[in-house]
Amino acid sequence: MDIVCLVVLGITEMLFHVIPINPSHRGFFCGDTSLQKPFQKETVSTLLTIAVGFLVSILVIIVCEAVNAKSKKKKLDLKKITIKCGPLTLKPSPWQRRTLFLLFMFGFGALITNLFTDMGKVTVGRLRPYFLTICKPNATLLNCSQGYVMEDICTGDPKEVLEARTSFPSAHASFSAYSMVFLVLYLESSMPTKRSNLVKPFVQVAFLSLGLLCALSRIFDYWHHWGDVLVGLFLGTIVAFFITFRSLRLFSIPHCPKCHPIDETDIVRGNAMTQSEEETGLNDTVIPLG
Repeated sequence: MDIVCLVVLGITEMLFHVIPINPSHRGFFCGDTSLQKPFQKETVSTLLTIAVGFLVSILVIIVCEAVNAKSKKKKLDLKKITIKCGPLTLKPSPWQRRTLFLLFMFGFGALITNLFTDMGKVTVGRLRPYFLTICKPNATLLNCSQGYVMEDICTGDPKEVLEARTSFPSAHASFSAYSMVFLVLYLESSMPTKRSNLVKPFVQVAFLSLGLLCALSRIFDYWHHWGDVLVGLFLGTIVAFFITFRSLRLFSIPHCPKCHPIDETDIVRGNAMTQSEEETGLNDTVIPLG
């Protein structure tokens, strides 16, 4: 069911970008200087934001889990799991299963963040700071006597005009906040600090600074209003806290119980597993994937 939920979320998010969905139509005031900013290229592109967010998160989680697995002195012999997908057979170790689950949940949270962000963009339809520069209103049809212009009088590129109507909330801010806050919380719960007390907070501050700089770039590039960025940061942070505390329970006791898909009877402490159990395969589980 977890994979089904992830697929449904992925398809829903993809539909927002495949099916042409016009955002809510908002008008503007002729003298609104907040919509008259110049159009300029992005300092941080959308592709770069997504790539860095995923690659850094995946790398940090894999390295941290591998180091923790290697440094543990007391280990539990967990129930053996064999994953079969056609001719492919995998026998992941406990730390590999934990890592896969963490990455799975990180991707799940990223989809939730992007889905909420796209929903906000379509329903609110707030105009970007450079809207009037892209819109290029038809001077003959522009009537400022009423103050608020609701008619569609733009002569600019239709695709660019639609893009200029999706300012709220900032996708860069929401995704960068989600990925970096998730990493900060993950490191707080999993990164060992025996050798140094400053390494962990230093890395955490570095990640937070990276996400904040990405979000702030949207303001000085005139792609978003400060309120769009603030709400995006809030949205990504809320989802990161929800995934780490509610779904993963990284700070609970035992630590992240869902990271190991087993129940209490599946844990064999020390050498409690008998030879007969090993021979009969009572502690083996085969998971077919197709």
